[in-house]
Parts: sequence; C-alpha cells; structure tokens
Amino acid sequence: MSAASFDTIFGVPLVLPLLEGDSQQLYEKYRRILKNERGADDLQLKILAGIDRMIPKFTNEHRLMILYYSGDLSRGNMHLRMLIEDVIPSVAATLQAIIRSINKKELLDIRHFFHVPSSAQKPFYRTETLPTMLSNAYGPGYLWSSIQSVFHKEPIALDRLYRTTAVKLTELANKEDHWGMVDELIFHYMFLTFYDEYNKRMNA
Repeated sequence: MSAASFDTIFGVPLVLPLLEGDSQQLYEKYRRILKNERGADDLQLKILAGIDRMIPKFTNEHRLMILYYSGDLSRGNMHLRMLIEDVIPSVAATLQAIIRSINKKELLDIRHFFHVPSSAQKPFYRTETLPTMLSNAYGPGYLWSSIQSVFHKEPIALDRLYRTTAVKLTELANKEDHWGMVDELIFHYMFLTFYDEYNKRMNA
C-alpha cells in the first residue's frame, strides 16, 4: 500500500483550566508562544502526541485534551478518530522526560551492546515519539487504546510486545537480515527500558 492509501490524521491540543478566573495566566502563557519564547519545561507535543506543536508547562490545575481527526474542515468533512481527555500536565511532563532520557542515554548503551558501529548510528525514529513507540510495540490497531492508557497512568502489558518481536525476528531471520534483527532487538530493549521507567515513575 502507498502512503496515499491512508488518510492524514491531524491533532488539536486544548488546555483547559479546572478553576474559573484563570484566563490571565492562560493569556500570558500563550502570548509567550506567539513570541516564540520557549522554556526547557515546555511540553513538546511532537514527542508526546505526534503533533508538531509546543505548549508551555501548566500546573495541575489544568488539564490537557488532545483531539485527533481526519478529513477537510473547510468542507465540513471531519471524522473524529480519538479524543484523549483529562491528561494531567505533570504526567505529560514525566512521559516526555522518560522518552528524552532513554533516547539520550539508554539507546547508546543498547547499541553498544549489539556492537552497532558509530558510523551507522542515527536517531532511532521508532522511539523518538510516544505514538511511534506504542504503535511499534503493540501494533497500529492498538495505538489509540495504548496511548490513552499511558496518558492516564494505567497499567500496560508486555505480552503483545514479545509476540510482535518474535514474529518480526522470524521473518527477518528467514531473509537472513542480520542488521534488521539487530534493529528489532534494539527497539525491544528500548521499550523494556521505557516500560520499567514508566512503572517506576508513574507509581512513585
């Protein structure tokens, strides 16, 4: 199938205050975005939700909502794909920190373990964002349910990851694709690292 066979999915982030009278704080924060003033603690939605946008870090007196849709809004032809509600800002910030950390440190260690030469190392797209990582671990059909679970600190399992890895390794072994198998194992251990950090920091 070609890329044209799939509908483009768009994402819209919404930040909602839990209390009334917080419009001034919201205005000041969004004014900073318009001036392109970014802080180290801002939420990079590219990492968290696959949306190429940034929002400033908010207190837990707010909630983040993410709406995914496909279609053409100018023609009134919109199809709702997923609505993720009540995301606590501190949870989103923790997820972002975990993903950044494993791609900065653990990826190097795992690649070193598998003797990947420095000349062949590049950003590992399969773990750069939360949606990509969950889709590769559980399969595209489980993306919406798994990202919903992670944003709400719910338990996630590993059984589907092991089954998916086994199937892919078998296919790659039949093709005698050594580096393809290495790439698959790198992702497998990267996700195990994410899983351990997720359980440790979300249940702390």
